[in-house]
Amino acid sequence: MIAIAASACTGEAPAVPGPSSPSASSSGSASPAELRIAFIEDLSPDGAPERTAPAFQGAKLAIDEASLSGDLPVPVELVGLDTEGNPQTAAGVARQIADDPAFVAAIGAPFLTGQLTVGRILDAAGVPTIALSALGPRLAANGWTTWRRAVANQTEQGRALAAYVDGLRAASRGGCLLGDGTEESAGLLGAVKRALRSRVVLRRKVSATADAASPEIAALERAGCGVVVWGGFSSAGALLRGRMVQAGLRRVAFVGGEGLKDETYLSVAGRAGLGTVVACSCADLSTATDLPAQRFIQDYQSDFGLPPGAYAVEAYDAARRLLNAIGAGARTRTEVLESLRAAPEFRGLGNFYAFRADGELAGTSASVHLYRDEGGRWLPVSLPLGASLRLGRPGRLVVASCVMGRPLVYRRGGRWTGFDVDLARSVAARLGLELVWRHAPCRRTVRAVREGRVDLALVSSRQVRRARALRGSGVVLSLHQALSVDPSRTPLITGPVDLSAGEVVGVVRGSAGERWASRHLPNGVRLRRFGTAAAAFDRLAAGDLTAVIAGEAESWALIEHRPPLAVTASFDVGDHQVLAARRDATALLEAAQEALARIVGSGAYERLFARYFPGAAVPPETLAAA
Repeated sequence: MIAIAASACTGEAPAVPGPSSPSASSSGSASPAELRIAFIEDLSPDGAPERTAPAFQGAKLAIDEASLSGDLPVPVELVGLDTEGNPQTAAGVARQIADDPAFVAAIGAPFLTGQLTVGRILDAAGVPTIALSALGPRLAANGWTTWRRAVANQTEQGRALAAYVDGLRAASRGGCLLGDGTEESAGLLGAVKRALRSRVVLRRKVSATADAASPEIAALERAGCGVVVWGGFSSAGALLRGRMVQAGLRRVAFVGGEGLKDETYLSVAGRAGLGTVVACSCADLSTATDLPAQRFIQDYQSDFGLPPGAYAVEAYDAARRLLNAIGAGARTRTEVLESLRAAPEFRGLGNFYAFRADGELAGTSASVHLYRDEGGRWLPVSLPLGASLRLGRPGRLVVASCVMGRPLVYRRGGRWTGFDVDLARSVAARLGLELVWRHAPCRRTVRAVREGRVDLALVSSRQVRRARALRGSGVVLSLHQALSVDPSRTPLITGPVDLSAGEVVGVVRGSAGERWASRHLPNGVRLRRFGTAAAAFDRLAAGDLTAVIAGEAESWALIEHRPPLAVTASFDVGDHQVLAARRDATALLEAAQEALARIVGSGAYERLFARYFPGAAVPPETLAAA
């Protein structure tokens, strides 16, 4: 059987017993045939049990599964030990683990303080330790041989958060760095400040008891910053955000670290928290489609009644790595450590873990994820660790297109508008940027992207395939072509094959429809080229053309006010509109793709499409691989 020591973070008890309690002691239940894994946590801060519960439960689930599947030749006990945020208690916990040979490994909980004290004792005793706390970015410099950190540290979190802030238009007004005075807060804000290119106009500790008329809010108003970076935990952060909104500071962007990413912030902040962005080393599997990830989510929720929270999957992975060693025959901490050293890389559900010689994650394994509060849920934002969007103009997203004509791109009142423009503006808004629209011939547009004078371009997938220096997003608008006629004059033309020699078909110069028509229409059918689809439809309505071939969605929009014109056929020409970026602008393209996916998922794409293409259905290719 398997024994799991009770801990407050399991949600089964209101408090965690200290090291001297029966459930945490080494006496009584352990025997040489039983092994223990310590789960070291600091439950002293407000809300700590809720923050560390997912990690404890993730490790517990891994042990349960291994036991039930018969992968464990000996019983393994997970023991929760609380340092109480006290250096003396932390040292006592570490000595308890070191003195009990049944403890063959330890897992350091997220947000664990006092790691220097604990680490020195455990390293001297040869106890393999996998840390899930980002605190203490200099711990790797201690030369420990038994210690590994399975998450990105606070320096890396700070870089990712700073890169996001620097890309916001609001950052031009400066940033305010606020915290609650905890170790978590001081470490994160220090890392952000070192990496931030934007001006820091205020740095202040905030009282959790202040109201909307507090000195902190007055200081924010005087500073006039466009972004507030919160370094502390969720309860105080939610109250601060609520006070900001009450004081009329809703437009000030609010971002923070992993201490914000929990249900407490979502419930306490409510609507005031919408749009908050957090950086966390924790992975989110909620949108994963592979079977092991789905099974993990289902089993976790079945056992604990809630979806996996922050660091649940990282703790699951860490525990599985230790259990693999035990399953392969390790019975002592020395043998477990040898197993870890023999395989410094392993693939888990949350990450591919590759460790440097000093115990920190190597390369892209040290990943930091961004999440945004959208509708009371934390949803991922695609911006890789340490990568800024590398915009040509800070705070502005420059998008170009070579398309001209209603309903895609046109001028109204001296201002660019149309489906393409509004969609690009929505993408920019999702990224916290201001849209700058450019129009140029297609070759010049592609060249401008390649040379970095334009961030993104709305072009056809055919152009991306021909321009090797570019990469394209998923489909943002299907370029299915449609044949339109005047049925009152040509009722028998229901498709391109019904056209005859001598008949004249209007096409848009340089379009996918022109290329298709020049190759596939029956011999003798003449093409008449127009600068815009609207001009072609005007001539069709006047009786000067037999038919028009143009984009399907565009055709439906243009026949609406031109009765009795009708769309009689549509066909896929293998060409679609995508967003294109330079091949090395991976972060920007991924961020734009994520923004597009959210626009589609929220229903905003469908509403925009219906406005510009009334009567047409949203094509199924939208956001599919181009």
